[in-house]
Amino acid sequence: MEKIDLKLSNLASGGVQENFDMEVKKLLENIQDPNTEAEKPRKLVLTLTIVPDGSREVLKLDSQIKLTMAPTKSVTTNLISGVNANGEVEATELKSGVPGQMFFDEDAQLRTDTGTPVEEIEGNKSVIDLQQKSKKA
Repeated sequence: MEKIDLKLSNLASGGVQENFDMEVKKLLENIQDPNTEAEKPRKLVLTLTIVPDGSREVLKLDSQIKLTMAPTKSVTTNLISGVNANGEVEATELKSGVPGQMFFDEDAQLRTDTGTPVEEIEGNKSVIDLQQKSKKA
């Protein structure tokens, strides 16, 4: 028999190993997350705290795992802001890159600088044939 028989996988009826496995899974998921920096280091710290009783015979072992994972990458966008006719502050995301400039989205739909489809703003107005009106006059 070994003098010290403390296998991490057996401690607390396998609870220490179970917590370790669970935390390693979180750490590996963080590594595979494309929203984190790939080469940032991750850290797993297993702390075992042993507190003896007054007789030094019974020892209480507490295990704790702390993870240090890579944070998610920052995401940046441009906003446009101003004051409306009622004096209220307004803000929205600038989608076109330049205030007042329209753009075509990935489906080739014309949109305003804030991403609203132009046909929603203009409605389904009929085309006016100016040549037709001048012939009647």
